[in-house]
Amino acid sequence: MMVTRKNSQLAQIFMGGLLLAVLVIYFPPYARAWVGDDYVQLGWILDFVQRPFTAYKLFDPTTLGWYYRPLQNLWFLANRLLFGLNPAAFYWQLLLWHTLATALVFRTARQWGIRPFAAACAAALFAIHGHYVDVVAWVSSVAIVMTAVFSLLSLSFFLDYLRRPQHKYLWLSLLFFVLALFSHEEAILLPIFLALVTVVKKVDFKRRQFAVSNPLLLTLGVMGVLTAVLVIIQFTRPNLTIDISQTSASQWLSLLSPVQVGQFVSDTAVRYTLLYDWQAAIAANAWLFGWGVLLLLGVWFWAALPVGRWGLLWFALHLGLMYATIWLQKPELFAGRHFYNAAVGLVWAMGSGIDQVLALWPTQKKRKGRRDTAVTVLGVISVVVTAVLLYHIVQVRRAEGQWLARAQRDQAAEAQMKAILPTLTPETHVFANRFPITPQFFRAVTEVWYGQTERLPLPTGSFTQLGCPVSHPRFLRVRL
Repeated sequence: MMVTRKNSQLAQIFMGGLLLAVLVIYFPPYARAWVGDDYVQLGWILDFVQRPFTAYKLFDPTTLGWYYRPLQNLWFLANRLLFGLNPAAFYWQLLLWHTLATALVFRTARQWGIRPFAAACAAALFAIHGHYVDVVAWVSSVAIVMTAVFSLLSLSFFLDYLRRPQHKYLWLSLLFFVLALFSHEEAILLPIFLALVTVVKKVDFKRRQFAVSNPLLLTLGVMGVLTAVLVIIQFTRPNLTIDISQTSASQWLSLLSPVQVGQFVSDTAVRYTLLYDWQAAIAANAWLFGWGVLLLLGVWFWAALPVGRWGLLWFALHLGLMYATIWLQKPELFAGRHFYNAAVGLVWAMGSGIDQVLALWPTQKKRKGRRDTAVTVLGVISVVVTAVLLYHIVQVRRAEGQWLARAQRDQAAEAQMKAILPTLTPETHVFANRFPITPQFFRAVTEVWYGQTERLPLPTGSFTQLGCPVSHPRFLRVRL
């Protein structure tokens, strides 16, 4: 199948329609509500709302006990200052981040050499997935999408440099890597990937000579140093959710367990790829199923074009990090949002695979009474991709319905609380029992519900934290 200007134009038109469809499909029916950790994120930046010029402190790893993601916190602060507590403004921006990530998946696919049709299919499979609701329709996950955007921009300029060595491409690649690093810890994988790309594309194996420029080596070296610094920070700073420094040696060694590896691959394959949830069907044999999936991936890697192998490598690096952190530490937290960046590599590999299939039936001149086989194959692939997308659109709607029910539950609790306690004062103390949202987050929830712009001396929490009898007249006991 030849690449023509017409093919490129059709792919670009398709991408425009796809990005518009993403906005329509993913804009949540709960756009007027905050969900879960959103309150916590808003709580962390509350101290800076009245003093935004002190927000540079967010780059200090000890300022917050939450994840070290300064750009995420700055994004929440900027939006709070510009739009107040209007959730819809946050959701729209998050979706725009996702559309940008989708466009960059298409761009980088083309830079790898994937043809327009296959690159468009890859972008479509990345754009719409049933398990993306908790990443592209939940503002607390904005750091993951930001990291994808900045990492893909860094990679794109890096590939530009390899094709046309100009220093500006290296500077831009380094800049966007730093932005990715300050967005989310997954960015630590990018220098590893870029170094491997450099070695494979720039080393003359026959002469065993490195054809790598000094600026390129310097850029990779700076990226490596920054990555090492961030890793040290992650291991030494306290974290309220996952404290890597407290992980025992035996727990790290458990990563090598065949059963653990197989179970992780199985969980990922049946929940977050093109399949849905087959866990009940495979039950106790999940780890064996996982090793079967690994075997198939190995065969795919062996048979794939170089581009497909790069995609599978990206996919493996990101899933490996999720395995060693989230799944090892708190497997119950492993969700679709942790598959998002890995999916970039998977769809590259799929796009390369589509190119391989189409290469088996090259386009031929039409003969009277005969149909070009390549056109038929193209049509079959289009139908399959469309069917997958329609299936995932249904799953998106189902997931958004569940999130809507959760948001409505929280809004009902808010209405009850405001009916009992119309306003807050510096003397207010609120402790929760049977509350829909985790009690230790109750302070942040209360501050958002009452539109606070400064932190009040408002002791809150669960009843176990209550230091005096609940019948004390200064305390309000609320069952919601």
